[in-house]
Amino acid sequence: MVCGLGVVGIISTATFKCIPVHLAQETVYSLSIDDMINNFEKLTNNLYSYMYWYPLLDKVIVKEASLVRLHLCQSQPWWKKCAELFFWGLHWLVNRTSPLLSCYAPSFAKKLSQIQFDLMMKTSACRMQYSFKPQTFMSVTSHCRGIKWCLPAGRLQDVVEDIGNWAEHRFYLCSTPIVISLQTHRNLNEHRPFLSPYADNKTCTLWTDWFSSRSLTSNYSATMAEFEALLQCNGGRKCWSAGPVYGSPLIGQTYPGFRQWSQTRTILDSGNIFKSAYIAGDLFVET
Repeated sequence: MVCGLGVVGIISTATFKCIPVHLAQETVYSLSIDDMINNFEKLTNNLYSYMYWYPLLDKVIVKEASLVRLHLCQSQPWWKKCAELFFWGLHWLVNRTSPLLSCYAPSFAKKLSQIQFDLMMKTSACRMQYSFKPQTFMSVTSHCRGIKWCLPAGRLQDVVEDIGNWAEHRFYLCSTPIVISLQTHRNLNEHRPFLSPYADNKTCTLWTDWFSSRSLTSNYSATMAEFEALLQCNGGRKCWSAGPVYGSPLIGQTYPGFRQWSQTRTILDSGNIFKSAYIAGDLFVET
């Protein structure tokens, strides 16, 4: 109820619009996998950072974001946006057809990987020096078609070396990149998430679609098990895999609060609206 100048009124509805004070400005560059490992600590000092690793090329595309005040932001021109969508569409087409082409023509796997690398660099170049909202959205169908693993950030170097050696002998599966994301877990003493496990140490996640095809998954089930064994022996835990989404039984044994989280999730999402993975955060397992 509001009043003034002898008039009394009742406000039935109100709409509030939140305008961010800061936006994110992306910086994109490429480097070798060895340089990425050596500069790993610097990558965790940004708002967020994630990498596209191409094992067949021994190259990494690093995307970093830093905060920029709203009055200092520069918007992306429309023609840059059109160019970004064009290159991203080409990348999406090559990325989707690459596993099938590599399966029937293994000699083209490295070439297909190089094409995706070049297209990703051209796509990212259209976003550099411009500001965007830090939130990124991705459809459940697109994100959950692969497999995602969480592991301690300190074990990333060992995992990269193991996967690199493994990919040399199974290059026909490795034409698409592995997406590596970093989590820093800042200010956990002030804000501790309730509906996702968290850790006091730095963690990272690895996402790949090498086994996303149903035919490839059935034919190379033993190969997929070898790949997952490399991650598990380095303290990794699976978040989800292609096909039916499920939580690994090891998570329930590792995290005492997992049962409580599952019960809360059942109450809040009784209609199973959120059909993606059981968690949008990350996990850490001591070994």
